[in-house]
Amino acid sequence: YSHFKVSQKGKVGLADPKGYQVISPKYDDLDYLPNGLIIAQKRNKAGVLKKDGLYIIPNTYQTIIYDPFHRAFLAKE
Repeated sequence: YSHFKVSQKGKVGLADPKGYQVISPKYDDLDYLPNGLIIAQKRNKAGVLKKDGLYIIPNTYQTIIYDPFHRAFLAKE
């Protein structure tokens, strides 16, 4: 994975290999997935982001996990 986490004031974001922030540090945690997507935690809610910071699953869920065998997300409201 070529991007890396950046942190500021207790929040995390994502920067590209040159250090440019592609996702500003506003999340409580970011978890990289093998498919290139990111599970983002913010205010005790989880969602799924693309590397450009756009949600493909809104952060309205209590938890989200990724099942690589079925290539599916499992979410709990």
